[in-house]
Amino acid sequence: MAAAVDPNQSHTVPIASVYTDRKHSSSTPGSLPTAQTKASGSITSPSSFAVHSNTPTTSFTEFNSSETATGTTSASGNVPSRTAQIATWSGVTSASTATATVKTTTETANESMTNSLWTAPIGSGWQWQLEGTLDIAEVAAVYDIDVQAVSSVAKVKAIDPKRKVICYVNVGSLETDNSRPDQAQFAAADLGNAYPGWPNEVFVNIRSPAVRAIMIERFRDMLAAGCDAIEPDNMDSYTFDSGFGLTEADEIDYITWFTTEIHALGMAVGSKNGGDLIEKNVTLLQLFDFAVVESCVAFNNCHQYSVFVAAAKPVYAAEYTNAGNGGCEAVTDVVESCATLNQYNFEGTVKNCNLDAYRVDCRALKV
Repeated sequence: MAAAVDPNQSHTVPIASVYTDRKHSSSTPGSLPTAQTKASGSITSPSSFAVHSNTPTTSFTEFNSSETATGTTSASGNVPSRTAQIATWSGVTSASTATATVKTTTETANESMTNSLWTAPIGSGWQWQLEGTLDIAEVAAVYDIDVQAVSSVAKVKAIDPKRKVICYVNVGSLETDNSRPDQAQFAAADLGNAYPGWPNEVFVNIRSPAVRAIMIERFRDMLAAGCDAIEPDNMDSYTFDSGFGLTEADEIDYITWFTTEIHALGMAVGSKNGGDLIEKNVTLLQLFDFAVVESCVAFNNCHQYSVFVAAAKPVYAAEYTNAGNGGCEAVTDVVESCATLNQYNFEGTVKNCNLDAYRVDCRALKV
């Protein structure tokens, strides 16, 4: 693991200390798995590069859209226990309840809307953390977190309430290791095949009214938690053998449905990967406010997301230093990968596969 450094300054860290192999926890959501992975190969990066530490600092200067904010944080950074962090999700107990919930969500959205819809800016940078102790000292105006596995929105905004928080929601599959409080609400008939590359995770039937009702409850809980936006993971389950015979038309219907519901609740929503789908159905772009993209450099498909930047919508792009348990596609040259992301004007970062606090901020590298 990288040595502790001050995130307000550029530092040099030996490659060997950065590329420590990290295994992804099977209970942690986040990275979109790939059907096949390449060998990570040897690291060909220069011997050092700028890196941010997960060590809290006593002060910071942060870019937030068009203004600069300053603040302080504790060097110790008390973080709630995992038990305290887990949100209480109400869930749905029957198909009849599910149908009623789906029917009334948009109708009652105005009553529960507490956030104005966030317009995500280009150039703000981001920190993506779905696991580990939350690092609130990172110089980033946008955080993307799992509020059940990492911490609360309030913790992220403790330094600066102007920070925006994107919250992770798995919309296409379910972790079956009891890491999600609403696991028991899913009917057995709505659980499909195992997700390749990720143990203890199965696809869900996105056509099911009961599944959609559970998703609505998840979105509502994210609103109650103070989230500004949603990262809808695994929104491309039609490309896998899910066990439900899902089609591209099914996925488009589902995407249209959940983006409408999330917007009705007053939150922004991004496309999680999905470049192939949007490239073929460009009208889907209007449904999203930003994109969260994994491994576009590794897969040579960053061009598919240029339409977002052209529409003044940011692309939060991540590459990985390691393959984890096989679900992440690792790059062999961090600096070169960041240079590519910078050329596309993406909010680029390089992360470990387990998506803890460690990150390389590509914009800060200026390559």
